[in-house]
Amino acid sequence: MFTKTQNSQASIISVRGLSLALFILIINATATWAKTFTVTNMASFVAAINYAQDETINPGWDTIAIAAGAYTVTAPQLGTANAFPKITTKISIMGLVNGAEISRVSSTSFRFFEVGATGQLILDRLTLKNGQANVMGGAILNAGSLTMVSCFLDNNKVTNANGPALGGAIHNDGGKVLIRNCSIRGNEASMGGGFSSDGAMTNQAAQVTIENSAFIENFARNNGYFAFGGGVFLRGANQVVIHDSTFSINGSQQYGGAIAFQAIPKPNLVSLRNLTVVVNRATLEGGGFWYDGGVLTPANAAPIEMANTILTSNSAPPPSSRDFGGNGTYKSLGRNIYGLGSGFVPVSDYFVPSFLSTELSWMGNPSGKPGGEHYLPKLGWGVAKGDLSLAAAKDQLGTARTTPCDIGAVEHLQVVPPPPPPTGGATAKESKDTPKTDAEKCKERGGTWVIDKSGNGFCFEKLPYDDFKLPKDTLQ
Repeated sequence: MFTKTQNSQASIISVRGLSLALFILIINATATWAKTFTVTNMASFVAAINYAQDETINPGWDTIAIAAGAYTVTAPQLGTANAFPKITTKISIMGLVNGAEISRVSSTSFRFFEVGATGQLILDRLTLKNGQANVMGGAILNAGSLTMVSCFLDNNKVTNANGPALGGAIHNDGGKVLIRNCSIRGNEASMGGGFSSDGAMTNQAAQVTIENSAFIENFARNNGYFAFGGGVFLRGANQVVIHDSTFSINGSQQYGGAIAFQAIPKPNLVSLRNLTVVVNRATLEGGGFWYDGGVLTPANAAPIEMANTILTSNSAPPPSSRDFGGNGTYKSLGRNIYGLGSGFVPVSDYFVPSFLSTELSWMGNPSGKPGGEHYLPKLGWGVAKGDLSLAAAKDQLGTARTTPCDIGAVEHLQVVPPPPPPTGGATAKESKDTPKTDAEKCKERGGTWVIDKSGNGFCFEKLPYDDFKLPKDTLQ
């Protein structure tokens, strides 16, 4: 029924379909050693969380490994709005091999995880789908410390008939959040379709770090209480670092198609570096970014610091704020490609009102790994024009940056011309019968054959973005 392998550090216990009582009975016999649990169904997963959080017999960090596969949850924990017990201690949850997928399949609304103020939760190689909550946190509600690595958060939603709906996938309520190598896509709320964070105006600031990730097709729907930030909404005292990430095809029915900032006071820092923010849409203002100082005076509002970032080719009705708007300040640290908006103070930047549809290509996610989705401007835009001293060592996809680096989330590709046709002694028949190379086939389809910096070749095909439709709404 279970196997146990002991060493001086920990035991690994596999649980298959045990009742909670039997699980605890077995685990108590080895409590001195139990630190890592491997589970194969949701019942044993719940039991493992409950046992791991008993600090009297099992103190410190615990790891729960979920066997690779797809799992469903049909009901919340009794008396809660969470699929699993509230996290109040230190727990790491990881999907084995290529990861585990957990989906809500129910007419009842509930999220997956809630992290309390004393909780510390690490999620690794998990997919969380179809979570739905009232008021905040469609998949995760965090008031403690949340770290997510190599995760997908898909199609989660927050509703609220009586006020704002916060954080379609994740809401951070004054805690710490690190999102690395993750894809946040297809989620919905009224404030922060993908992610939202509230920081107190007087207490310790919330801390938000997003690295090497993709926010795609998230949506801020106006539920009668405003719509801010299709991808991300940040309000109040937040220390924010967002680097090497893509924000595309997000939408807001009012403000901030990609990211909306509101009332972030000094001395908090908002650092945006090596982002690609293109093809987002807002119906009122700020197709890319929107910054409202709220109750703060301009002198007391923290500036949004930007470097090596592409912020153009977004959409909003007033051309004057098509890419960024509001009454806040966007402070350039240099080497940005920026479009139309107000409040941007350029320093060694490049003004590009909009890429043509032939100048911007949706590259999808060739690797299939979390955080791989991205757009890429045509070869030449931003290449070798960035400042490596302001960039991370690797780009969104993990490719090493070189000096000088490129502008945007992803280092550009190197064009490799197709090989020339055979010459010399080859006869016409021999030439005709020679199999076509992948590069030649790519050219026939209207693409460009390219290789990345590791020498891997593939076809770069252009897809127009001008007429893109948001999956959640027509934004009429």
